[in-house]
Amino acid sequence: MASKKKALKDLGEALSKRVQDDLHTLMGMWHFVGHMGEKFSTRGVAEVIAERDGISLKAASEMTLDKCIERFEEYMNPPGPTVELDGEGKPTRVLGECVPALTSAQYKLVKALVEAGDNGLSKAELEGIAGDPLKTLRRLRTKYPLWAEAIQMAGRAYGRYRIKPQA
Repeated sequence: MASKKKALKDLGEALSKRVQDDLHTLMGMWHFVGHMGEKFSTRGVAEVIAERDGISLKAASEMTLDKCIERFEEYMNPPGPTVELDGEGKPTRVLGECVPALTSAQYKLVKALVEAGDNGLSKAELEGIAGDPLKTLRRLRTKYPLWAEAIQMAGRAYGRYRIKPQA
């Protein structure tokens, strides 16, 4: 336990030089370290990173402190959803940015696409939700560039429409 505290203190000191007042990163590292249990050692950290990232133990062992910090930040800050709907008539977040409220038809279409997930929806399924869905989606994508990044059009006959996952 003492070696774990010392290692965490050393890591914290190294981080404080690089990430001034970033309590979130330090808390994330504490959380990460806390789940490692008895594996806490240089090799243990490498084992956890190798397992989590799907890389070889050798590659994980050769990571620099900067790369380890980057891994911790990725672990603590996974990408959020592409589209966040707060309700009809309310502002929406697209790729983390606030955009104006959607019209009723736009809201229904976007909500259906969000709920459909990776499977997306066909043109016929969209037509059951709003009158002219393709025209509505094209206008939305044209008027607001963030929507063009978020909405994937079918691109071919019998294709599916979906919300792209955030990278």
